[in-house]
Amino acid sequence: MKRIIAAALILGLSAPAFAEERGIGTGGSTLASRSGTAVILVDPTTGLPTSITTTSTAFAPSGNNASLSATTTSSNVSFGSATTVAVSNTGSNTIYIVFGTTSGVTATTSGYPVFAGQTVFLAAGSNTYVAGITSTGTSTLVVTPGSGVPAITGGGSSSGGAITIASGGVASGAYAAGSIASGAAVSGSIADLGPYTTANTVAYFLSQIAAGTAASSTLPIYCANNSSYPSYTNATNNALSCDLSGNARVVIGNGSTAVAVKAASTSAAATDPALVVSLSPNTTPVANASAFLNDANATATQIVALSGTTKIYVSAYSIVASVAENVKFQYGTGTNCGTGTTDITSLMAFAANGGIAAGSGMAPLFVVPAGNALCVTASTTGPTAVNVSYAQF
Repeated sequence: MKRIIAAALILGLSAPAFAEERGIGTGGSTLASRSGTAVILVDPTTGLPTSITTTSTAFAPSGNNASLSATTTSSNVSFGSATTVAVSNTGSNTIYIVFGTTSGVTATTSGYPVFAGQTVFLAAGSNTYVAGITSTGTSTLVVTPGSGVPAITGGGSSSGGAITIASGGVASGAYAAGSIASGAAVSGSIADLGPYTTANTVAYFLSQIAAGTAASSTLPIYCANNSSYPSYTNATNNALSCDLSGNARVVIGNGSTAVAVKAASTSAAATDPALVVSLSPNTTPVANASAFLNDANATATQIVALSGTTKIYVSAYSIVASVAENVKFQYGTGTNCGTGTTDITSLMAFAANGGIAAGSGMAPLFVVPAGNALCVTASTTGPTAVNVSYAQF
């Protein structure tokens, strides 16, 4: 007889774990087999399910119980006429049963198994007898005639119980496109496995749930797990790529060549593809260089040379004058800013041995226009110490 895996057929219902079921009886009968609280109608000839019922008229007994003391020799008992019968094994050994229409019906150990402590609900059809046999020892079968089928409910709490699916219990391709409706799984209904060190597949995820090792309450993002970056093609769907530790990769490149990323201890090679970037125009320059003069002259003296079309961002400076004099910063091109000489600060007056310190090096105090050098001009030739902190780009 064909085996039906009930657990795989009711994924999404709130029901306890399912045992393996098999169709029984004689030609043409349709049976309702139940393990725990799930009901599946199966054809006894093919062993295939004919329907799965989740809402129905509740089972109602319609007669007296019939009891059968099952041994290793087949025996039978009449339960009368009924649409559905509840068959309970109240003993400690499995009883194999079969239905029949006369007292001549005989059971064998290839019949439908009713396990110790189990109750199943079966569609009786035109059958009025049930025969039972054990493979070892004795057990008691109680048959209750009636109509309807039991309602499907959860277990474990008022909010419903859990379903356990054994590894491999859901076959590849078991769910057709659209078979699981949008919104069927609410937030937190599927646990998160975290980063993986094995293949990131739905089959692996389900096996972890079955093994009880699934963790928190979020659905993981799956990606292709491989040792190299993915090759993307236009108009093609590509999986997110992960390294062998389950860390997601992000490819930065020009569409055909990825930027080289190496460990800090690895030397760069001339053939490495590089990422070319520039500073944001909104970046706040931080001083990364310094310069000084020990003796400013009565004419402009260069303190920071120009460099192409870069700007000079002065974010700190100090001046100490040995004699009374006036000092200012200027910019320009040529030798000592001789061409296009322009003041960039006001004239600062100092008494003998006077001075000033300004700025923190974190933000510019003044900016020299692109393509110009920075110079210092003093009103006398007395020794004047000037220091600047700057960034140039």
